[in-house]
Amino acid sequence: MNCFESKEGVVGFRKAQAPDLFAEAMRIRTDVFVLEQLVPAEHELDALDEEAIHFLLPSSGQPARYIATGRLFAAPSVGEGLKAVKMGRMAVLASGRGQGAGRRLMLAMMEYAHKQGFQLAVLDAQVQAQGFYGQLGFEAEGETFWDEGILHIKMHRSLTDTTISQFLEGVNKSGS
Repeated sequence: MNCFESKEGVVGFRKAQAPDLFAEAMRIRTDVFVLEQLVPAEHELDALDEEAIHFLLPSSGQPARYIATGRLFAAPSVGEGLKAVKMGRMAVLASGRGQGAGRRLMLAMMEYAHKQGFQLAVLDAQVQAQGFYGQLGFEAEGETFWDEGILHIKMHRSLTDTTISQFLEGVNKSGS
């Protein structure tokens, strides 16, 4: 049972509701994080996977095959009590890179979070992906830090009605 499906075919689900889809998400995460980036396999699955909403993006050429995944979950409120969501475990298979897969997945995740009433999105970006997230309106904060041997930076962006609606409207008009 999916709790979300975008017009692009991105599906959102909880692990317990869709174990087959969760297995697909783990396949992608294993390929990208464990095999490519050498993150220890035992560190890839964590307790947050139980509560998170996981997302999968299908391949445009093969709708039954997924090429990208990510997850999100409620984060502690920040600042002036803003309802925050933490996005993470963003992974795109090598075959899907350079084709806008990560962007389509992130846009669907931001749309979902906005519709759920979240006002702020936060994430820990790998430094090499900072520019990608910057193009989606995320701003870096603080100092870089190491996680699993990979340099990261904390980033955030507003998901309030005005900012996200204008952003998504602009994206839809540009055809991205």
